This record gives sequence, structure tokens and C-alpha cells, in this order.
Amino acid sequence: MITTDKRRIALKLNFLMAALLIGFSSVISSAANESNTVTAKFGEWNIVGPSGGDVRVIAVDPKDKDRLYISTLDGQIHTSADGGTSWRLLANLNRPQLVLDQLMVDARDSKIIYTSGHRHNRPGGFFKTSDGGATWKEAEELKDQPIHAMVQSAYDQNMIFVGTNKGVWVSKNSGDDWERIESETMPINVNSLATDPRGTDTIYAGTYWRAYKSTDHGKNWRLIKDGMIDDSDVFAITIDRANPDHIVASACSGIYESKNKGDKWAKIQGIPSQSRRTRDILQHPTKPGTIYAATTEGFWMTSDGGKTWLMTTRRDLEINSITVHPDAPERVFIGTNNYGVMVSNDGGKNFKTTNDNFTSRFTYSITVDIENPNRLYATTQNTATGGGFFFISSDGGATWQQAKNLDIERVAPFALLQDRAAPNTLYMGTNIGMFRSLDRGVNWTQLLPPKPVPVKKATKGKAGTRAAKSKVPVKKPVVPVVPVDPNAPVLIPALGEKIKVLARTEDGKNAILAGTDRGIYRSYDVTKGWEKIYFGEGINENIFTINTLPQQPETIWVGTATSGVIVSRDGGETWQKVPGVPEGVPVSSITIDPANAERIYVGTTQTLYLSRDGGKTWTRRGGNLPLGNYTSILINPNNPKEVFAGSALESDGGIFFSDDAGMNWKRIDSKDMKLPSRRVWSMIFDPNDSNRIFAGTHSSGVYRIERAAKPQAAEKSNAPDGQTRPRVSAVTDN
Repeated sequence: MITTDKRRIALKLNFLMAALLIGFSSVISSAANESNTVTAKFGEWNIVGPSGGDVRVIAVDPKDKDRLYISTLDGQIHTSADGGTSWRLLANLNRPQLVLDQLMVDARDSKIIYTSGHRHNRPGGFFKTSDGGATWKEAEELKDQPIHAMVQSAYDQNMIFVGTNKGVWVSKNSGDDWERIESETMPINVNSLATDPRGTDTIYAGTYWRAYKSTDHGKNWRLIKDGMIDDSDVFAITIDRANPDHIVASACSGIYESKNKGDKWAKIQGIPSQSRRTRDILQHPTKPGTIYAATTEGFWMTSDGGKTWLMTTRRDLEINSITVHPDAPERVFIGTNNYGVMVSNDGGKNFKTTNDNFTSRFTYSITVDIENPNRLYATTQNTATGGGFFFISSDGGATWQQAKNLDIERVAPFALLQDRAAPNTLYMGTNIGMFRSLDRGVNWTQLLPPKPVPVKKATKGKAGTRAAKSKVPVKKPVVPVVPVDPNAPVLIPALGEKIKVLARTEDGKNAILAGTDRGIYRSYDVTKGWEKIYFGEGINENIFTINTLPQQPETIWVGTATSGVIVSRDGGETWQKVPGVPEGVPVSSITIDPANAERIYVGTTQTLYLSRDGGKTWTRRGGNLPLGNYTSILINPNNPKEVFAGSALESDGGIFFSDDAGMNWKRIDSKDMKLPSRRVWSMIFDPNDSNRIFAGTHSSGVYRIERAAKPQAAEKSNAPDGQTRPRVSAVTDN
């Protein structure tokens, strides 16, 4: 009886479990289908520039002079099949902030590619593909290693060496397995590696502090510094293919040459001391005596073995990598900071950019012109250097023009505001204060305090000269004294601090609000100065976002670094903290529904909050919205229930969509989509079409996202591999 009851209970449990599994599977399937449906609605993603950005390494396929690869600062690899004329994304390793400083194609098999990198002193890793980049495998042994150097042995191509902060590792089976070389004399903080092509015994290692050499597979190492300045960081080592005893090394103290396998060095003269930080050095594969140097101040070359040097680019160009294929000896490619890939077709004498369909720019903001909807403005931040760029597009993002009169290494643009009364006038907030353009962004000048009027000193008469004739006294006109209003605000002539956000007042006076690290300033005339708006005691003055609304002209909403959201309902006279949005978490964005001011959306560096009663009460997130740094929130002007939230979170950024005013969300950038970057910093609607969104990303410029994909034939490429090359980068991996 008990057995029968147990069987009945078991059958019932099995039935219930089956029913639950079927139901759960149905829910998951339904959710997946719904997500896929939403993704399909936003299926056309185009990278529209601005082209260029940072390139860490450029490598060429040893078997194909026209097949190139480049790596970036954000874990991406791009490829060109037509000698750099056009580019496409090959792989996003989904490792944000991963600096891929090593990239090479296997000398035997062009389908095998190796890359490795670091996050400075934090782990990076080693990755290998055996199918031309379709899939990648990470080396388990190196997951926790910051890798700063990599080389494949020319003698035994199964052997690959990598240099880390803790020494040198070796793989004896083409990167499939790794082991650390054990040695009591092992150098650490390895910057560069090279191996003698005549065997596997001799290894050279450049470190943060001088160069080392091993002649027994790395078991023992010795310092090779004779002739080299004692505190030299060695960035690169190159070995002459025709004479491997001849080695050239670049260091922070200059370029050195050894003709006896590193036993003695001599400094190569000719490159000025300010350009001595040489990040890459290459002995030409077919031209004896020709050496190329990639420095922090331009591209240098010598054709006589280093006796004389010539700089052939601008001095302000920072170069990270050089490559030349033996079958195209006059064609030299360089990877640069800020300007992407450049090519010379005359042996290095002249260079031009070649970045079609490639961008790795960190686009901080994107703005549309208030009168010309096809005119776009983009501010970008340099990721490898200081400063940034301001770009203009007059054709909806098809082409971009760099603004003039901005020091791209010193001035980092953040915020942009167009004058409604004089649309030719633009204001830009930067890391060093306010700039103004009077020609819609083409030229810029910094708004500085007026120079003090010089006081003329009285001229003293010289002794022995005839006395000057007496002058008729002139009565000075009496100037009436104008009483000073004690209640008038004290004006600051100009702002010199970091301005992260600009907004307009809605009080009908066309004033500007500037959010800085030290509070908010207001100006009704920038030529006369700025008034500081005081919040009161206990409110943080580090400002990230400001929002005003014409329907509530006296109300100003502000997001701070540590005081949460604050609001003024009397034009800035008094302020109060908004309960419900936590303090201690930076507020990234505030958006108010223009059709219903009671609906407010607040993005923080952790999550998103919603209010339906003008900020009295708040709801944290909505269904299916993950944690994120929600830097941009858009409300569809034609349907306020449709809301888009962009996240710049490093680990799981992206764009999310709600069709019920933020109560439920769906990701529109499906994880199956092959996108260079998912981190979104800014978004705007196309004023001509609310079904089109422009999104500024962390490392791939601006995306143009179409709500409904329009069927069209893929653009044909001239690539020799016969692939089609659509402008669309959001290709689904199958």
C-alpha cells in the first residue's frame, strides 16, 4: 500500500515537474522570441564615424600583402582585405578596456592569429583563433597576466613567448598551452621580446629598466647594458634578418644599436631628445640600412643605417606601430593615437589616413543643429592621450569635418549648447573652461577674462632740456556716481574650471547654465561674466547633469556626484534634495517627459529611477532592466510611452527600450549582434525621423540606428576574398 502510494505520489510529482518545465520553457521561449522581435525592429546599425581614433598595433599577413589587421584599446580587432582601403570589424573579444598591444599572424597559416594585452597593471590575457577570426580561445594559464610583449620564434614557429609583469612565459604548441619559464635571474616588467632566428636558445627581453638576454631557453638571464644609459625603459627590439648579430633597440633615452648580439650598445644619433620615446622600431625587411622609428613625436626614418634621420610626419603625431610587407617594400603602414591608420606609398616619405569604415573614437556627446537637422556635432575624448576633438557633419553623419583652433592634446570637449537667439553661435564646455564659436563650430576661441588695461607711466623730463610750455588747464567732466546695488550678484569674468554640462534657462532670458566640478554658474551675457548659484550647506557641488523644461520655467533639476538629485522651483534661489534617489551615487542623466512633467527619469552610475508624480516618489528600474550607468535617456516625441535608456557600464552596457513608460524593458542590441562597442554615452533622435537614433559610443564613434530595417543589397567590396562589406556592423553571429 505504501509502495503504491509512493508510486502515485512520484507520478504526480513527475507530472507536475513536467508541467512546470513546459511552462517555464514556454515563458523563456516567449521572452526570447519577444526579445528577438524587439531586436529585429532595430536591426539596422551603421557606424557613421568620425573615422580614426587609436590603433595599438597594425600587422600584415605574411602570405598576403593586402590583408591587414589592427587592434584597439577596447578589445577589438579590425581587418582589411584591400591594403587598408576599407576596414571591417573582425572580432570584439568583449573585454572592455583591454589594451591589445600585441597582434600577429602565424607565419605558416594565415587563418591562425594571435593577440594579447593588458589593462596596464591589471590582467589582460592571450587569445588565439584558428579560423581567421570567427572564433577565439583564451589561454587559461594567462588569464590573470597583464601581457606587454609577444613574439613567435622564426626558427621553431611552434614556440611563442609572452612578457608579463612577472616574467616570460612560453608555449611550445602554438599558443595552446603555456608555462612560466622558471629562473632565479628572470627579468620582470617585460616590455618587449625578440628571438634570434638562428635557433631557440637566445631570447632578448626589454624591461621597464634596461635589457636582458638569455642563451639557454630562458633558464639564465644577464643584463646587457654596456653602452646603454642605466635607467632606460626598453620599448622595442628588432633583429636584422640578414645579420642577426645586428640588433636595434628603442628606449626612453634614445635608440641604440648593437653589432655583437647585445654585448655592447652604441647610441644612434639624429633623433632629437624630445622624440626619444620610440614605441616601435622596424628594420626594413628588404632595404638594408633603412630603419623606421615610431615615436611620440612623429615618424622618423633613416636610409643609411642611422647616420642621418628624417621626420616625415607632423611632430604632434603619436605612433604606436609600423608594418611593411616584403612584397610591397614601398608601402609603409603606421598605427597612431587619435588618427587611426596611415599609409605611405613612397617608402615612408609621405603619409595619408586610410580609415574607411573604421573608428575607435570615444564619442562623449552628439548634438543636432536646432535649425538644420542634417547638421550634427560630436565631441570625442582621446583615450590614449589628453584632450579630444570636435567634429561637424553636414550630411547626417556621412562625412565629418574636424573643427579648427582647438588644441586636441590639451582641450577635452564635454558639453555643447547652441544659442537659440543666434544659432550661428555655439558654446562648448571643456576641461579648461568655456569656448565659443561664431560660425557653427568651424572655429573656436576660449572665453577668457578681459586683459587689464595697462597703466601708462608718466614720462620724466630729462635734465638740461627746455621746460615745456605751460598748458591751459582742462576741466574734467563731472561723472555722476552710479550707486552699486548691494543685492546684485557678483560676476566672475570667465570660467576656467571643468564644465561637464550646459543647459538653457527657460525663463525667457536665454541664459546659460554651466555645470562644473565646483557648482552651477549662470550667465545672461557671457561677455559680462557668470554668477554662481549657491545650493546651501551640505549639498555637493560636483555637477553631472542639468535639466530644465519650458512648461516649468522656474524649475531646475540637477544631478550631483554625491548628493543625489537636487531641485530648485524658484529659478535657483533655493534648493532641496529630492528624496527617493539615493545619495552617494553619481547621477548621470535626468530626463523629463515634455508631454507630462510629472514623469521623470533619472539615470545613475548604478541604475535607473522613475517618478510619476513630479519627483515625490520613485520606482527603481523596471522589469528586465539590468544594473547600468544610464548616461542617456530618450523619450519618443511622437509617443511618450516609448523610452530608450543608454548604458555606459563597462561590463554590460547597451541600449534598452520600453514601450510602457519605463515599467518594462528590452535590450535592442542583442548579444548575438557583432558590435564593436556596447557602451553608450549619449543618444539623440534624428529630428527628421524619430525612428532613427544617433548614439555616441565608448570606442566605435557614432551609431546610426534605424528602427525598421529596410531590405537592401549589401554594398559590394573590392576585397580580393570576395566578401560583401556592408556599412552595417551589427552582423549576427550564427
